[in-house]
Amino acid sequence: MTDWKALQDTLSPWIQDGPRHANVELPLKMTVKPESDDALQNVLAIAENHQSVLYPVGGGTSLDYGCPAQSDGLGILMTDLNEIVDYPAKDMTITVGAGITMSKLSKILLNEQQQLPIDVPSPEYATLGGVLVTNTCGPGRYGYGTIRDYVIGLNAMDASGNAFQSGGRVVKNVAGYDLCKLLIGSLGTLGIVYRVTLKVRPLVETTVLTCLSLGGQLLRFDSVIDQLTQTVTRPVAIELLDSQAKQLLSQESGCLLPEKGYSLLLGFEGTEETVAWQQDQLQSELQILPEQITSFTGEDRNRLWQSLSEFMSLEAPLTLKANVPSSKVCSLIEPLTHHGFSIQSHVGNGIVIGKHTDFDNAQSAEAIIQPIRRSAVEMGGNLIILRCPTNWKQTIPVWGHSRQDEDIMRLIKNKFDPRNVLNPDRFIGNI
Repeated sequence: MTDWKALQDTLSPWIQDGPRHANVELPLKMTVKPESDDALQNVLAIAENHQSVLYPVGGGTSLDYGCPAQSDGLGILMTDLNEIVDYPAKDMTITVGAGITMSKLSKILLNEQQQLPIDVPSPEYATLGGVLVTNTCGPGRYGYGTIRDYVIGLNAMDASGNAFQSGGRVVKNVAGYDLCKLLIGSLGTLGIVYRVTLKVRPLVETTVLTCLSLGGQLLRFDSVIDQLTQTVTRPVAIELLDSQAKQLLSQESGCLLPEKGYSLLLGFEGTEETVAWQQDQLQSELQILPEQITSFTGEDRNRLWQSLSEFMSLEAPLTLKANVPSSKVCSLIEPLTHHGFSIQSHVGNGIVIGKHTDFDNAQSAEAIIQPIRRSAVEMGGNLIILRCPTNWKQTIPVWGHSRQDEDIMRLIKNKFDPRNVLNPDRFIGNI
């Protein structure tokens, strides 16, 4: 049993308020903000002596992700661990503290005409460590992949403050177990990541978002999507939007999207010549009329792209995400739109994000979701809940259909965190 008064006295040099913009209240008895790796290690050692549950916190933008926290605990605010440790720009790698915001990291890379092409909501608050442990990504995942594809090394600590690392600072590092991929997406249940080494990419010269309006029939999109998998062009994003999603994104970005039916938004990047060629080539391949095409460039493109990244976090009582083979996306979207969901799909990756604003309670929501979840599982995928009221999570399976590897995941959790104090009960199978 934690003596919180004694712990507060011991941790007084580091006690801070939590992130004020956070959209969910964790059951935190107090929050500390270590200013260095050594301070983090000291805090964890002290917390172990007082048998405290630990909740690592970044920018506070995804605290409602996963199952609700059940135990009172100590918040570990990581935002002061944001230093640039090493940036050999010519090597296209950078090592930074995991508490750095995605916005700050982007500005640093921009000075060297480089980028980390991972799109996230609220980049001015979202931290690299938070993006890593939630495996967050956006529309660019089709062409550029996810954060897993850019992490080449990381440093972390277990709940006792013992440091461990995986990978290194060079791209061709193959020594040891690949703990990077194990920690990415683990929701802070295996260790607290405090330093990350990334490979980065050069900035591109020209970026364009091309909107294709093909009417209201999803069957038409099935054939177009099939053609896009065989195109000689190289889109970095293939986004399918229904009319409700387009209305939301038009409001957010200030860019006017076609009001009716479904649309595809395709992202093209490269030199001015290659982008122009890809647009012309795609119009020829798909036999699309000029009046069915709208292109967004410059600041319009940037605002619309960020709005695509923000869609999953826009205010709504319920937001879900399903993954199925890309050939099955339209079959899954049809029942969702029938029941009033607004839809954004990273269609090239088989990801469908649905938002609903009219459910009154968890029972009515689950009655609609359950058969759609079953369909997703039968298609070879799953359906999880990104956001909903905390009390709904007692009724709706947050992590979707139970997986066969949950026993293995519990064994891994027990090895990394035998006291079960790192973000307990919040991950798949209440790990």
